[in-house]
Amino acid sequence: MRQTMICQRENAFYVDTVKAFRDRRYDYKELLKKAKSSLDEISKDDIAGIKAAQGIWCLLPASFPENITFKLQNHKKKSVTVSYPGAMLNAVVNAGFTNDQYHNLQPDGSYTISKENSIFFEVDGPYQCMVLPASKEEGKKLKK
Repeated sequence: MRQTMICQRENAFYVDTVKAFRDRRYDYKELLKKAKSSLDEISKDDIAGIKAAQGIWCLLPASFPENITFKLQNHKKKSVTVSYPGAMLNAVVNAGFTNDQYHNLQPDGSYTISKENSIFFEVDGPYQCMVLPASKEEGKKLKK
C-alpha cells in the first residue's frame, strides 16, 4: 500500500505573487478604461484631416482648376504650367504662417533676423498630384 502526503502549508511567495498579479490586473484594467474614455473625448475636428509625415491629402471638387498655364514672351520657353492648388496653398500659407522673426546665428555670435517658412506644397507622386473629385456631381458631398 502506497501513501502520499501533500504539504498544505502556505508558501507566502507564491500566494503573494498571485495576489500582486491580480491587483495589477485590476489597476491596468482601470487605466485602460480611463484611456479609452479620454480618447473618446477628443474632438473629431482635431483628427478631421488625413495627416502624415510625408504630406496632407485633400479632396477638391472636379470643377476646381488643376493647372494654369502662363504664356511667356521673350523667353526660350513659350509657356509655363503651374499647379493651381499648390500655388494657392503656398501663397496662403506664406502670407499667414511665415515666421517674420527667425533668428540666424552668425559666426561672430550676433544674430540676423529674417523671414522663414518651411511649409511648401508641391506636385508629387506617381500621379503628379492628381486632384481627386469630392463627389461625382457638383454640390453633393462625398458619402462615407
